[in-house]
Parts: sequence; C-alpha cells; structure tokens
Amino acid sequence: MFDNVHDGIPGTAMPAATEGGIGVGMSDEEIWQCYLYQKRGKEGQRGRDRKRHRGKELFYGSAACGTCHMINGKGGRLGPDLSSTGASRSVEY
Repeated sequence: MFDNVHDGIPGTAMPAATEGGIGVGMSDEEIWQCYLYQKRGKEGQRGRDRKRHRGKELFYGSAACGTCHMINGKGGRLGPDLSSTGASRSVEY
C-alpha cells in the first residue's frame, strides 16, 4: 500500500502522493500514518493510536484519500473500498 500511495499506479487515476508527483505532497511519515489508520491494528498502543488518529485526519482531510476511497462506509466510490484491505493482506503483499 505504501508504494501505491507513494508512487501512484500508472495507467489509473491513482496519482503519486509525494512531492514532485501530481498528488497532494505527502511525506513518507504521513503515508505511513494513513496506512495505520486503514490497517486498524491493535488498539491501546498510544504511539500507534496517535499515528492512526493523524492518519484518519489526513485520509479525510488534506491528503484527500477519502475523496476516492471508502473505509467503513465513509468516503468516495471512485477507488477501491479499503475497509478490509489492511486486515486481509500481509505486509509483504
């Protein structure tokens, strides 16, 4: 997922999200925060919870991922629904 957001997906509407791409200029840290929000890992780990919360803010705010993607019924319909992607895929995938 990190690579897809970072580099975009050629031939699709998914732009690169980093500076120099046509996306929103996200840093690597912001991409990982969005990933943690989407992944919804174990709760109760304060450091991760803060990053996950920041990822949610980015997803629906300045990064605008929620314009095209949906999580748990909230967001856009242009891109794939990401509700279960993090839980159903390994880190290697």
